[in-house]
Amino acid sequence: MNPLVPTAGDVLWIVAFLIPPAGLITFVAVWVSRRRRRGRVRD
Repeated sequence: MNPLVPTAGDVLWIVAFLIPPAGLITFVAVWVSRRRRRGRVRD
C-alpha cells in the first residue's frame, strides 16, 4: 500500500475535521458581510 494515498477512513476523518470549521468560517464571513452592508447601506 502507498502511505501517501489516504484510505477511506482517513478521508472521513479529514472531512469530519475540516468541514465544520469551514462551515463556521463561511457563516461568520457571511454574517460580517451582511452586518457591514447594513451599516453602510441605508435601507
